[in-house]
Amino acid sequence: MNIKIRSLEIDIRAHYDTRPGGVFDEITYETKIESSEAEIKIKELVLKAENDCYVTNTMARAVKITGTIVLNEEKLMVTHPGQG
Repeated sequence: MNIKIRSLEIDIRAHYDTRPGGVFDEITYETKIESSEAEIKIKELVLKAENDCYVTNTMARAVKITGTIVLNEEKLMVTHPGQG
């Protein structure tokens, strides 16, 4: 894929149980992209990156993950890696 991106910023947040032995029970992230590429190309890139990321795939087996993709300051899509 040859995709031009002017800027990319990721904000990651997690919710966790503060009791002893607690774990993360949800992770959310927002990816902000500035690009002149067509929306479909950005969507294809996002889905390929999520499907190929072994870290996300591993974490998604243990905790709910939700991703929000923002393209040129407008919400493009919401994803749930590892959850179909």
